[in-house]
Amino acid sequence: MSFDSLFPLAASSLTVAVVCYPVDVLRALKMSSAGGSGVTPGQFYAKYGIRGFFGQGMAPEVTRATVMRVSKFFFNPVMTNLLYGKKPSECTIPQKILCGGLATFPEILAISPFEVAKLGLQTDTTNAFKNDMFAFMRHQYAAKGISGLYVGWFGMQARQSIFTGVFFGTVGTYRN
Repeated sequence: MSFDSLFPLAASSLTVAVVCYPVDVLRALKMSSAGGSGVTPGQFYAKYGIRGFFGQGMAPEVTRATVMRVSKFFFNPVMTNLLYGKKPSECTIPQKILCGGLATFPEILAISPFEVAKLGLQTDTTNAFKNDMFAFMRHQYAAKGISGLYVGWFGMQARQSIFTGVFFGTVGTYRN
């Protein structure tokens, strides 16, 4: 992958993040109430209005999604070259799956704090952080140390490794 493809990747990632965001807010609210308590969509609407579905936690989501997609497509060819000395198109399907999965490690290290901040802001019913991702990140760090910014890391890593490995392993087959 050349650096000239980074801008189109970033632009498309930004578009997907913004367009799909209200659905992500609803998912986060539903998941936060899985144990019986949490924030319902009605409570969220009462606090933030319809605008909240398009803005509360948007900055960390757009940052996370853009960094995630750009790094995924940037590090995959780096990984195939590092492990096999080949371009991705020259690798076998199992090699592509392995490289795709391994390419997500820098991705998840970079995006985890933004995912945590996004979910924290989406479920901030008291508006304690004023929709400020850095205020939330500082709070998490002060309260829990660096691990507070990586809550759920293993689940994100597993999800992205599997998805990305399968994606890069099969995209050529679908393209053909």
